[in-house]
Amino acid sequence: MSAEKVVAKLPEVYANPKSWVVTGTKGIYAYPRGEEEDDSADLVAKSFGSAAKLVLQSLLRMILGI
Repeated sequence: MSAEKVVAKLPEVYANPKSWVVTGTKGIYAYPRGEEEDDSADLVAKSFGSAAKLVLQSLLRMILGI
């Protein structure tokens, strides 16, 4: 792309922030950028289940003497 075309396209791209390339801790994302899902209830259920499993494993190992 020539320099004139790049300069001519700048106002159009600058006016639409969703078309910008965004960098961050999750890498590089370009337009269209997806929305993050809010699954905090599912996360709490998984955490509780994992904690219960860990407690039961510890108790079983303590009883068996492993």
